[in-house]
Amino acid sequence: MMRLRHPTWKGYTLKSYEDLLHAIVRVADKAEAQEFLRVYEAVNPHARENIGWAVGDLSRDEGRRVLELFECPHPVFGTTYPTPQEAFDMGRAAGAKLLARQQNPNPWFVGALPE
Repeated sequence: MMRLRHPTWKGYTLKSYEDLLHAIVRVADKAEAQEFLRVYEAVNPHARENIGWAVGDLSRDEGRRVLELFECPHPVFGTTYPTPQEAFDMGRAAGAKLLARQQNPNPWFVGALPE
């Protein structure tokens, strides 16, 4: 049976996307953000992309703060905060590129790796 490795941050094991969101919004400064990245990247090579995805699920103010701390842009939106229509159009274009390549460059979820 495959066992999954999950990062542990400040005594809390990150097992879900929600856990990731709760952890990154509690990071207070760049030094703490770099330490979080070190811990998270040790078990997940897609840590930066996952944090970038999470930025898109936060309010503009909180997203900008997290983006500034972690320097992990959203994989589709980059450092912008598009309108709903712009987001739809950007997502559609990104999806078309993925279909053309017939691959997914990042398993989207917080993604633990097998031990």
